[in-house]
Amino acid sequence: MSRFIPIEFQKSFDKTQQNAFVLQATYTKDECCFGSQFGGYPFWQKGFDIPMDEEGFPMALLVQINFAEVPPHPDLPQSGILQFFIPKQDDYYGANLENKGSGQLISKFWKDPDFSKQQEWPKTLSEDDLVPVNGKHSLLFTEKKEVAGIDTIECAEALQKNPFEALEDVSLNEKEATQFFDNIAHFADAKGHKLLGYPYFLDLEPRKSSDYRLLLQIDTDMEDDNDIMWGDNGVGYLFIRNEDLKNHRFDNVWFYWDCAT
Repeated sequence: MSRFIPIEFQKSFDKTQQNAFVLQATYTKDECCFGSQFGGYPFWQKGFDIPMDEEGFPMALLVQINFAEVPPHPDLPQSGILQFFIPKQDDYYGANLENKGSGQLISKFWKDPDFSKQQEWPKTLSEDDLVPVNGKHSLLFTEKKEVAGIDTIECAEALQKNPFEALEDVSLNEKEATQFFDNIAHFADAKGHKLLGYPYFLDLEPRKSSDYRLLLQIDTDMEDDNDIMWGDNGVGYLFIRNEDLKNHRFDNVWFYWDCAT
């Protein structure tokens, strides 16, 4: 089957092409805390207060990225450890879904981590915790070129109109329309875990402009022994302002997630 894509969309895809990193998550019982991971116990340096939730309990690690393990990218640090923490007992995982912002999410960036000063994290994780990631999942990074899918604000800005309205202006019969959406699903596949790139939405695009770009996407993942689930098969997102990313400021991200309705 030919890869049929109307020229208007092909041009928008060319404009939005960027490098991203696919994250392969693998559940592990390894307790080493210096690498990149979803869940589990984090690296934490002595002399710094452990982040606590509103009830005074240690927060849960959502994700830890060791940039020394990530292939070089002009917008990312070449070293250091980035972490995001969420409360363990919140129906919305600490996100404020009504307003753009971080909610109860806490970030920490160790620019020059000293692994010799590792402080043991309190062993408080439980199967009863209301968290999307249960257990430690180690991460492997693979570089990939991505384009913005038709449900993203980046595609709308490249087209300078709503992508679905633009599609109505293209003369497609039923067979061509079906082929188009099949090809988009193949060409602009945005599912899965990723660092940078473009998001995959189960519901409507929550952003009004591309001022916020995708920093991290954590998808539901129950493959093999993996245990990552957002609500009812949802997806979690961390968006960041372009300027903040370029300056490696990670303390003002937008934490958001949605699931199938």
